[in-house]
Amino acid sequence: MSGAMVLLSSTVTGQQSPRRRLPFKLTKAPGPLDAKTALHVDFLMVCEFDPRVVAVAEADSSIALWDSLQHTPDYRVDTDEGRSLVDIVISTYPPTLEHLAHVERAAAEQGIAYRVETASTLRSGLPFLAARLIHDCRRRLVPAGDRVRILHVLDEVGSLPLVEAAGLATASVDGVAAVLALVCEGLIEVEIANGIVPEAPVRRRKRTCPE
Repeated sequence: MSGAMVLLSSTVTGQQSPRRRLPFKLTKAPGPLDAKTALHVDFLMVCEFDPRVVAVAEADSSIALWDSLQHTPDYRVDTDEGRSLVDIVISTYPPTLEHLAHVERAAAEQGIAYRVETASTLRSGLPFLAARLIHDCRRRLVPAGDRVRILHVLDEVGSLPLVEAAGLATASVDGVAAVLALVCEGLIEVEIANGIVPEAPVRRRKRTCPE
């Protein structure tokens, strides 16, 4: 993310938008983010724009280790396929990596879906690159005609490839950016698993955050 656009506020757990329930409020930061906070922000940004994610919250369950020890991950992520627990890790200090290896083994033995996200695993993925492109369109104003055409056609047909949805934005200089701006508004969603590509499915967002 360019500059210092967002900051995590851990006191907020309510609904942030029609798109996704996030465990933190994303607000403007007064200066550069530290590496750990920036990585958390990037993870939440991907969750915000990934249509497979139903909800994100601070983890409310732990993974049993040994001698009554418990490990509580950073996040609980609910998707269409199920629930997983996620840790966001900056440190590559050997004791930290050894501890996380124990956590991964314990989670697997208990049938718990668990993963660790690092700067390299998160930021090298296509979903992150796609989320960055979407986020960069958040301040773009979509002309009323383009907005109505895109939403109406998606209501009628259900889904369109990104390139076809962008073609409906006849009044916009950049049709793809217009579509991504509507994603930022929570009106539509685009599949980001394979990045921002012409064939990426675009559809109306009808799902709201669970209570």
